[in-house]
Amino acid sequence: MNNNLCEETVKVASELYERSGRAEGRDLDNWLEAERIVRAGEQFGMKFMQILIKNPSSANTLMEAIKPLIELGQKQQDAHF
Repeated sequence: MNNNLCEETVKVASELYERSGRAEGRDLDNWLEAERIVRAGEQFGMKFMQILIKNPSSANTLMEAIKPLIELGQKQQDAHF
């Protein structure tokens, strides 16, 4: 795992810890879930770049399609805090 991915995993694991109400004894579970989340994001980014390179107009269509999902995720995150 490169340094940037490791740093991102630490951030996500910390966020999971905070969201759990700082539940003790879940360090490994939080870390493994954070790794899964970070890797999924990295895979999505790579696939998006492939689409962008092959057909730039498709990337715009894709971004418009996922914009509501991003907004929903932000609303859900705000509701938790």
